[in-house]
Amino acid sequence: MLVEVKLWPRNDYEDVHEQIQSYRHEDTKALAVVMICDRFMEDWVDKYQTKCLATVESVTDITSPPENRVRVLRVAATPLPVTHFLLPVPRR
Repeated sequence: MLVEVKLWPRNDYEDVHEQIQSYRHEDTKALAVVMICDRFMEDWVDKYQTKCLATVESVTDITSPPENRVRVLRVAATPLPVTHFLLPVPRR
């Protein structure tokens, strides 16, 4: 499994989906992105989808339960599916 971890919105965050796919090799079984938002931003998940996943097809919200603070988005229309974990961790 390969995991890319980034802070929102820093360090080439817009290319995170392409970055994790570029790390894949023949033995890779799973790909995941963990995006951490360390400040309160009410609409950051929508912005993430617009900025980071606008060019990909078939993004599915698999968050369970729906009111969970951690959002989980799955992109299946790639050679290997990519799961995006959007994690709000505001500073104290």
